[in-house]
Amino acid sequence: MRDDISIEYLDYLENIACGDDSVLKRSYQKLFTILSTTEFIVNPRCPKDENRLMAGVELRAFFAEEYGYSNEEIRASLNYPCSVLEMMVALSIYIEQNVMDNPIYGDRTCQWFWGMVSSLGLGTADDRHFDVGAVIFTLNRFMNREYEPNGKGGLFTVDNPDCDMRDIEIWWQATRYLNQQLR
Repeated sequence: MRDDISIEYLDYLENIACGDDSVLKRSYQKLFTILSTTEFIVNPRCPKDENRLMAGVELRAFFAEEYGYSNEEIRASLNYPCSVLEMMVALSIYIEQNVMDNPIYGDRTCQWFWGMVSSLGLGTADDRHFDVGAVIFTLNRFMNREYEPNGKGGLFTVDNPDCDMRDIEIWWQATRYLNQQLR
């Protein structure tokens, strides 16, 4: 059972993922729950994805600072491995703040997050159409790197990639995707 800090933290992650779109947030509660309770597993094929895991866990410190919690309170309440949701939100933030930041377009963190959801094939997994078995299958396929060579079924789908996307770490997948978006 989650305590108040865990519930508040999930809300914090959902707010980042959805921006100001409260309807979107309410429509995908079941997906957020599964993403937040599924441990992000680093596949041995790409051990540097450990960086994505660590970035996900680091979100807890940003949350603690923003909401006035001590490190001890966070460690006690959020004492579980990095979730898929944390990893995806952290990556979305990194993409926006360090690569794609552009004041003309505003904050597009939620665009990067929902692009990953769509690439996974979960864009239609709102609460009305939610199939927990299909979502778990999709997340396992992603973490086992059993998706398409162009990244479809993973976090980033690329047209005509220069390599098998399953063989490169998530960050390099993201750069290929972003380069394609800039063309």
